[in-house]
Amino acid sequence: MEHMEDIDGHTANPETVEAIRHFRGYAKIDLSHFRLEDDHVLGSRPVGQNVESQNVLRLLKLFESVGCDREDPENYVPVLISQNTLSQAIDDSRTTQVVLLNGIEPPNLILGHGTRLLCLQGKSRIRAAQEFFSPGERWWGARLYLDTAARDRLREKYSNEQNFGDGDIYRNLRYHQLRGNGPRAEAWWARWSSPKRRHVRQMQKQERLLNQFDRLLPYVGLWASVNVKLFRRIVDSRCYEESINYLDQTFKVWSVLPHDAAALVDAQSVHLLEGLMPAYSLVDQKRIQDLMNNREIFPALIDSERRSKVLERLLQVSGRILSLHTFSQDLLFLELPSKALRGLLPKTFKGSVRNALLKKYVHTENSYIIQTSAAGYRIAAGTLKAASYLSYVPLWLCAIRLFVSPLKDSHTSEAIHTFSSIRGLPFLADEAISLGFSSTEIKKLSNQDANEQTCRYFVEHMCQVELYEPEPKRLSDAVRRIQNTLKQLQEKRKIADGVPVFSKNATSEPLCRRYNRPLASHLESDRCYFFIEHIYGTDQSIAHHPTSIAVTREIIFSFFGKEPIYDQILELPESPEHEDHPTGSPGIPLERPTLPWQTSSYMESTPPTESWVHEDHSSGSRDVPFERSILPGQSSILSSYVPSGTNKLTVPQASGFEDFSGDPNTRLAIAANRSTDEILNMWYASQDDGLIVFYMFSTRQFYKFWNDDFALQSTIFLLSKDHFFMHYVGKKGQSLPDERILAVAKEERLLFVGPKTAPGISITASASVDDIEKYVSMYDTKTGKRKAGRLTRSRQEEEEEEQDDPKRTREVHPQDEIDEEL
Repeated sequence: MEHMEDIDGHTANPETVEAIRHFRGYAKIDLSHFRLEDDHVLGSRPVGQNVESQNVLRLLKLFESVGCDREDPENYVPVLISQNTLSQAIDDSRTTQVVLLNGIEPPNLILGHGTRLLCLQGKSRIRAAQEFFSPGERWWGARLYLDTAARDRLREKYSNEQNFGDGDIYRNLRYHQLRGNGPRAEAWWARWSSPKRRHVRQMQKQERLLNQFDRLLPYVGLWASVNVKLFRRIVDSRCYEESINYLDQTFKVWSVLPHDAAALVDAQSVHLLEGLMPAYSLVDQKRIQDLMNNREIFPALIDSERRSKVLERLLQVSGRILSLHTFSQDLLFLELPSKALRGLLPKTFKGSVRNALLKKYVHTENSYIIQTSAAGYRIAAGTLKAASYLSYVPLWLCAIRLFVSPLKDSHTSEAIHTFSSIRGLPFLADEAISLGFSSTEIKKLSNQDANEQTCRYFVEHMCQVELYEPEPKRLSDAVRRIQNTLKQLQEKRKIADGVPVFSKNATSEPLCRRYNRPLASHLESDRCYFFIEHIYGTDQSIAHHPTSIAVTREIIFSFFGKEPIYDQILELPESPEHEDHPTGSPGIPLERPTLPWQTSSYMESTPPTESWVHEDHSSGSRDVPFERSILPGQSSILSSYVPSGTNKLTVPQASGFEDFSGDPNTRLAIAANRSTDEILNMWYASQDDGLIVFYMFSTRQFYKFWNDDFALQSTIFLLSKDHFFMHYVGKKGQSLPDERILAVAKEERLLFVGPKTAPGISITASASVDDIEKYVSMYDTKTGKRKAGRLTRSRQEEEEEEQDDPKRTREVHPQDEIDEEL
């Protein structure tokens, strides 16, 4: 962010120095307080006197089609404010200068009646927002500068930033790096904030990856939509080999124009062609031909013969027409699966996911296992190298089946992956073992009883919502009974009906997305085909439109390659109808089982006052009554929770943290303006030992859980990725390793949780507990505001996450991210 723009050793230009010196933070400001600069002012972009101006209309259409990302700091507008006005607004808004400079959650700045702030750039955005938002929602984010700043320098700074996107900056930077032109490269570095420079440097440490990006530098149009988020996604995913393969295929697509004509690849041509699938779709073939014949693509390519050759090669593209934009979007497809696969490895593993997992491949024989369906496996012969990769890709397919998060559409009423967060990792570990992988982490996850956890989670949530008061023994018996039922349900797996269809002529179904995550309705119908024999199955005849499974197939090919797996699968003997799962591995259930109490027939056959959980008498158990207080036919709503052995109709308060009881398993605000000492004294004085609290001290929020709540484990898993946990030993804080968090939480009932990249604190090996305690105590008990402290900011807050377009299809082609439009 701008106030932390230290230029990282680079020489700052005068405009940047002027901006840093006068910068006073970020805030949300009512649109009525903006005063737009006159169009005749030198350096100010004309917008016109009404909403009919071209750029305003463009933004209005964009807001209506994909939404308005006004939360993104990159879309904030620079405004001038006097020091007196700012000081008064800070007091009236009950905020502080520190909060404004922090920039993580910009406050609403309350300005006096009639106060107008001069807006130096972004006038079209303000005009469009005034028309788009309804009363009560009319605000926009602003960068605040003291009005003593030189207006022309600030105006020029933001005018320049609007002219160069991240892709253009990177392309120019890299050219100067390759040519050894240090000063020019430094000038381009200075256009980025510290976090962006860090992401680029981390990517550039991967030499093979860097070389692949270098091959694409001449194709100017590919870089227009690039955001530094692309580099961050690559580094975060650790999928380096997969990214190299994707970039290599992208180069092969665009090398339809020779190197000396690469600059003719313009941004509009890339935008119109990316995602098209001429090998699958007759409609796409016609689209490419029309674009070329009408000179809508490659308009600078004049020679007719060369245009014909380029057209011929485009029509021969075997998969999708790839771009750097599709690359960035497709990385979102792999995001959660790659995170799950990293869970099978030590947290400190080095290098890429692929190298780390292949080192855990322990199978040494000349045969290997191929999973053909949820319940089908085959044995194939091959070299160890072939076997390892033909096990690695199916493991990815398993992670994709379990963890890809779809986008909702009108054909699905709820998420289809409700249970993946509970059952996913243990089943992924089981699959890894079946395929020949082994590690301490894999064994630990595989040893978890996912069925017991799932059943307990279901029963306890149902009891809470429907006000059951079971005795601990009865609840445990119910869990065991449902476990037995679940095992019976798992005896039969959903098997794909025939082979998937890659192209079709029907147009009644919604158009499929050509990149990024699939629609929920498509994923629900396609998941049974996410196995290697289907994905790498025989190519089919072309039809009018590609199907969603064809898009998924091509996304997988883009990252993992089509050859040599395609040929190896074709050479295998014909698969039998069904083969059992290998001994000792339960496989991956694709259908969420319908549990007994979710069926109307079960409810209708059960008396309204009690139901009976019948255990197998051969095991020595007996029938146990289970109290029930709902009418027959009522459905269960699984949203909150009561633990085993807790006879309470309401959730107790977390003393000190709240004055009224909030929901468990939810991040809650600390409403009262109590000091940390007051909160802790009230908490430790409470006698309810059934609750556990996570104190999120940096944001004055907290979680509360029942002592034996399964959601406690999943929350620890999610938070530990980017938070640290600590407890107090005497008067000293002590950080906890991940493996001890759950045990200490159950023993001590209260843990302190803070972000590893908390602003104002250095969370490193050298950070002292005194620093953490000082940060916790920086709240003023009278105002509820954070006091200005002297702790040094050690890291820049990461750039805002993108807002992906949920409606993106090939035929409707708006920009996916609004920050690229504004």
